[in-house]
Amino acid sequence: MDKKAKHKLLRWFYPGIRVKRYIILSAFGVIMASVALAMLVLLASMSLPKDYSGYLMSKLALLIPPFISYILAIVLFASGLFLVMLGVQKAINHLFGTMTKADLGEMADGLYKRRLLSQGPEIVVIGGGTGLSALLRGLKNYTSNLTAIVTAADDGGSSGRIRREWGLVPPGDIRNCLLALADTEPLMNALFDYRFTGGAGLEGHNFGNLFILAMSEVTGDFETAVQEFSRVLKVRGQVMASTLNNINLKAIYENGTEVLGESAISSQGEKIHKVELEPPNCKPNPSAIKAIIKADLIVLGPGSLYTSIMPNLLVPGIVEAIERNNVPVIYVVNVMTEPGETTGYSASDHLKTILRHIEPQRLIDYVLVNIGDFDRTILERYERQGAAPVAVDNKKLEAFGVKVIAKELANSNDLARHDPGKLASAIMSVLANVTFKQRPRQVKQLKRR
Repeated sequence: MDKKAKHKLLRWFYPGIRVKRYIILSAFGVIMASVALAMLVLLASMSLPKDYSGYLMSKLALLIPPFISYILAIVLFASGLFLVMLGVQKAINHLFGTMTKADLGEMADGLYKRRLLSQGPEIVVIGGGTGLSALLRGLKNYTSNLTAIVTAADDGGSSGRIRREWGLVPPGDIRNCLLALADTEPLMNALFDYRFTGGAGLEGHNFGNLFILAMSEVTGDFETAVQEFSRVLKVRGQVMASTLNNINLKAIYENGTEVLGESAISSQGEKIHKVELEPPNCKPNPSAIKAIIKADLIVLGPGSLYTSIMPNLLVPGIVEAIERNNVPVIYVVNVMTEPGETTGYSASDHLKTILRHIEPQRLIDYVLVNIGDFDRTILERYERQGAAPVAVDNKKLEAFGVKVIAKELANSNDLARHDPGKLASAIMSVLANVTFKQRPRQVKQLKRR
C-alpha cells in the first residue's frame, strides 16, 4: 500500500468523522467475548485432573463456584457480542444513514460490476468508428477486461486538426470508445461528446478531444492523459492506439491513382485496390501488443474496412501478435456498405480484402454477419446515400476456411447499425463454445503465460 493510500485510510481516525468511538466499542466487545470464551474453555478443562489449566480453575473455584463461573462467562460473552453488534450498527448508521435507497442501490450495482465483471474474459477489439463503440457498449455488460485498439491514422475533423497543430495521436476514436465504456451520468457523456458550433479556433472541435489534448499537455504523455480521462469517466476497460507514431493512410485505386490521407479516401469515387501506411515501418504500441497476447478472444470490427480496421492490421507487429496468441479471432462484417469505400461489396469481399493485405491468410476463425431485414424507408434513405445492406454469401465465405455465424444483429430504430446487446451476445456465445468445447487445452496454456 502506498503512502497516499495509507494516508487516506488513517482519515477514519481523524476528529469529526465520529467513527472512532464505534470502532473502540466493537474492539472492547471482541475482547470481552474472547475472555469469556477462554473462561469457558478453562471451566471445561476442569474435568481433566492432570491438566494444568484445570488445576488453576479448581483453585479458582474455591473463590467462585463453577456454576456461577459458567453464568459469568456466558453473560460476559453475550455482552461482548452485543457491544460488537452495537458498534457495527452505529458505525453503519452514521456512515450510510444519509444515503437514500437509490444511493445504496448504486453502491451495490458498483460492487457487482467491479467484482463480477472483473472476472470476465480478456477481450480485445480492433477497429474504430460508431460500430466499434456499439460493440463495446454491449460487451461491457459481460466483462470489464476489455481493450479497444483504434487507428492512429485519422486526419479529418477535430482529431485531424489536433494532430496537425499539436502532433498528438488523433483522439477522436479513442474518445468515442472511452465514452462507450464509461459508467458516468448521461450529462457527463454529453459534455465530453459536445462539439463547438462557433468561436474562433473552437468551431468544429470536440470538447472531449480538447480535454485529452489539455491532459496530454499537463501530464506530458498521451497514454497517461488517456488513462486519466478513463479514470474521470469510470471506464470499464482500456482504450489505446495501435501505434503512437505519426502515420498516414495511403489508398491505391485500381486505376493506379494514389491518395494520401484517411479523410480523402472515400471521396475519390474509384474502387480501392489496397491501402498502405506511411511510413510503413512505424512501431506498434507496446501496450496494444501486450493486450493482444494475453487476450482470450480477439474481435476485428465492426468499422470501416479500409479506414478503421486495415490501418490497425497494417501496423507491424499487430498481426504477428494475433497469430502468436492461439485464441479465436472473429471478424464482424458491417451491416451496410460504405459509399466510396466498399460500394457493392459482399461479406466475402470484405473478408477477401483483409486477407489480401495480411499474412497469414488463415488468421480469422469466425465471420459474424447480419441477416436481419430493414424497413423499406430506412433502405431508401441509405440508397440515396449510395449504401446498401451487405450481401451474405455463405459459400464464398466458407471457401476461405472460416465458420460463418449468421444472426439478426441490427437494431430496430431508424439507423441501420449493429445492436450492442445482440452483437455482444453473439460474440460471447462464440467464446463460450470455443473455450469449453473446442480449445480447452490451448486456453489453459494461454492463461498460464
